[in-house]
Amino acid sequence: MQFLTKKIASRNSRRWFITFTIALAVLVGFEALSFLTGIYQIRVFLQVSILIYFYLLVKTSLIFDLHLKIPKSWHRSSGYYHYSKKARWVKFSQIVFRALSLRFHYLFSWPHWKHFQNYLILPSVLYWAVVLLVFLNPFDLLLKQFFVISGTLLMTVVMWHLKVVFVNYSGASLVVRYFMFAVMVVTAFLIFSAGLGITWYAGLPAWHFPLTSGIVALLLLYQSLFHHPLINTLKNFGFVLLGAALVGVTAVLVQKFWTVNYYTAGLLMAGFLHLYWSVVLQALQKRLTVWRAVEYATIFLFIVIYVLATTNFHARIG
Repeated sequence: MQFLTKKIASRNSRRWFITFTIALAVLVGFEALSFLTGIYQIRVFLQVSILIYFYLLVKTSLIFDLHLKIPKSWHRSSGYYHYSKKARWVKFSQIVFRALSLRFHYLFSWPHWKHFQNYLILPSVLYWAVVLLVFLNPFDLLLKQFFVISGTLLMTVVMWHLKVVFVNYSGASLVVRYFMFAVMVVTAFLIFSAGLGITWYAGLPAWHFPLTSGIVALLLLYQSLFHHPLINTLKNFGFVLLGAALVGVTAVLVQKFWTVNYYTAGLLMAGFLHLYWSVVLQALQKRLTVWRAVEYATIFLFIVIYVLATTNFHARIG
């Protein structure tokens, strides 16, 4: 029976295979949700979106931390209680509890739990951003396919990064960090656009969009600290709180002046987030120069000009 424990692929091949299966599940899930909105099965859409999310949550939790788990957790737990004289159901419960404790032992350590939070934030925000945008465009097939394909590609990039780099983020190359930063900014654009769209669609109170935008910005900036890595000081977290507050203020202004096009609103907010966080990250890493600050400000200025040129602030939803 030695073939059962024999490695059938290299580590890199297994990494590619695991990432591919996750990406395939995401693609199939998004396509299913796109189909359900097309036939306007809203209740089924919501149920399926929650089920897919929990499937991805469980799958990533069980697969992407394999190098941290204790091998043969169930076997060890069964052996530990093998001679127990307690009732069968008590013994079984003890075996299950101990096996789960051995399987996820590292989560009882704050450093690992801290990284595990980061492990789930960006994929979760990205997933729900795509789901909400698909929901907001039930009969626009081309636009839905754009969100489905781009969302799948972004999710693949995130999952690959998390598989390659779990705790030792300092070992990530500069290219990988730039990729993750770009994915974070694009995710911010998607979720801010979706948030404003859902606020209009559902007729939510005025405070809802600024509050949720600030919370989402807090999560995105918080997880971004891991990728550089800059999570270890309270001062850095203070910059995260400040950024979230500024995004909330921006959301108040957006909600006041925007009336129809939630994509340009999301673009403006993501552009501001990019400007603020790029300057902060460069300053924290002591790499900020005047020319870099001007570069970031110029990018934001182009975004502002584009938004002002393409947005009709007098339009109203009929």
